[in-house]
Amino acid sequence: MTRDDVERGTDVAALAAAARAGDREAFGRLLEAHERGIYTLAAYAVGSLEDAADLAQTTFVKAWQALPELREPATFTAWLYRIARNAVRDYQRGAARQLRAGPLRAAARESADSAEAEVLSAERRQAVRGAVASLPPQHREVVVLHHLNGLDVKTIGEALGIPTNTVISRLARARQTLRRKLTSVVQES
Repeated sequence: MTRDDVERGTDVAALAAAARAGDREAFGRLLEAHERGIYTLAAYAVGSLEDAADLAQTTFVKAWQALPELREPATFTAWLYRIARNAVRDYQRGAARQLRAGPLRAAARESADSAEAEVLSAERRQAVRGAVASLPPQHREVVVLHHLNGLDVKTIGEALGIPTNTVISRLARARQTLRRKLTSVVQES
């Protein structure tokens, strides 16, 4: 369950069961609850906001089509992230596609007390995004799912098909790498 689900009090299992029974409104609520997380995962994986939006849409279409195959509604979140992960892998394997280069741009700007503070803040956000994007794919994936999408390690393990201890280990290694890469940015604060 994502952080937004907890805040909204959404019962993902009940919505997934209703959606599986054909309730389009329930499926729409599930999409709302997971849209940002799926998009974020795709954006960090492929580095293109436009392609990430396409991959998120592809994920939701595939999920709707495969919904009758969902055995346990309580595992909907992990199941959906597996679909997204597979969509990203399919995209990355596509020989005809060229990945669009370029940094991820923030969708919204934080307000700042001064122009200088705003520039420094943007530089820090860019440094963090760049550091996350430079992680090996396995580490980047768990960081995005845990820290940006708010998934717990158990759900991440289910989504990626790996043991919980492996998720914990990858998170620890990723944090070490990020700490090393971002030390200068933190010291400038």
